[in-house]
Amino acid sequence: MDDDNNNNKNDEDDEKIHLNKIRQILIQTKMEPAKSSTIVELFRRFFSTNTNQEKLENIDCVQGSYHEIIPRLFLGDYRLAVDPIKLKKLGFTHILNAAEGRKFGQINTSATYYEEVGIKYKGFSIIDSPAYKIGTHFEEAIQFLEEALNNKKNRVYVHCQQGISRSATLIIAYLLHTYEHMSLFDAFQLVATRRRIWPNDGFCRHLLQLEKNKKEKKDNEETPPISEIQTIENDLEKCTVNDENTDIEQLSTNS
Repeated sequence: MDDDNNNNKNDEDDEKIHLNKIRQILIQTKMEPAKSSTIVELFRRFFSTNTNQEKLENIDCVQGSYHEIIPRLFLGDYRLAVDPIKLKKLGFTHILNAAEGRKFGQINTSATYYEEVGIKYKGFSIIDSPAYKIGTHFEEAIQFLEEALNNKKNRVYVHCQQGISRSATLIIAYLLHTYEHMSLFDAFQLVATRRRIWPNDGFCRHLLQLEKNKKEKKDNEETPPISEIQTIENDLEKCTVNDENTDIEQLSTNS
C-alpha cells in the first residue's frame, strides 16, 4: 500500500515538473518572440527546410489571426474560419473546427457551411475547460490531419475561437504522434515559436498521457512480445535439460 502511495506521489510530482516546464516554454516564448533563426533551427531538426527556409526567415511568427505551424498546416482563430470564400482563395482544402457548436465560445460551422467552396470539414464540440477530456478526440483529429496532409496539394486550417488552447492542443497531439523523435516539449516549442498559445492544464495532462503512451508503445516494439519471450524461455529450458542429459550420458559412457 505504501509503495502504491509513493508511486502515485512520484507520478504527481513528475506531472507538476512537466507542466511547469511547458509553462516556462510558453512564457519565455511570449516574453521573447522567437527569432527567425530559432524557427529555422526547429524546422531543421524535424523537417526539410530546403524549400521553406527563405519563407521562414521572413515570417512574422506572432502577429495576425493565423499562422503556418509546419508546411501546409495552419493554426488560427475563428475570423478566417467563418469566411469560406477567403479560405478558398488562400488555397485551403480542409478545415478542423475544435470549437463546433452554438454556445458561447463555440463557432457554428459544419460540413454544409463549406460545401459550396469544396472544403472538407471536421468538427469537435470541445469545451475549453481543464475537466474536458480532449484526449478522446486525439485519434480522430490525427487521422483527419494525416489524410489531408498526405496529399501535398492540400492546406489545412485548424481553429477554435482564439486559436490558443483547443486547436493548439490538437495540433500538438498531431505533431507528437507523427514525428517519432519529437518530444512533447519540442512540439510545444515549435508551435509556440509560430503562434502564442496557452492550452489549459487539463489539456496539457492529456498531451502528457499521449507522450507516455508513445514511449510505452516504442518500448514494447523494442521488446519481444510475451508469446515470443515465453517461447525463448521454453527453448532455453530445453537447452539446459538437453545439456544436462548430454553430460549425464557422456559421463555414463565414459564410466
